[in-house]
Amino acid sequence: LDWDNFQNPKPANATLAYNYQMRRDYSAFNMSASSVNSRCALAREKLLGDVSDCFLAEHTIPFVETPMFLLQSTVDAWQLENVLGETKDTGIVNKFREVTTSKLFNALAGARGSGQRLGAFVDSCVHHGGGWKEL
Repeated sequence: LDWDNFQNPKPANATLAYNYQMRRDYSAFNMSASSVNSRCALAREKLLGDVSDCFLAEHTIPFVETPMFLLQSTVDAWQLENVLGETKDTGIVNKFREVTTSKLFNALAGARGSGQRLGAFVDSCVHHGGGWKEL
């Protein structure tokens, strides 16, 4: 998952503001409410929110009906460099991990409370999209 974690505009050292980039891609790819989860889009429209939020996993997962099992690091290597813009300062990285962990566990708890079939393997190792055999 690529969480809509940190402030927009982006931190000074980050290469991009991920949430802004994803919303820009939504527009650039000529997407519409029919391009994302329809239940998510309807909920965002009712709240007068931005339907492009449904392009972000954080917002659409609660509406997915298919059982899911997520593999996620709370310190995703790609996010550290590209979203946070920092990999060396342990204080900043640990704050990032705390925010990510909190958001992830809140999302999982909300899914369980809604009856959604969602499981996860969550680790705190620095990697991105793989390396599961090495953990």
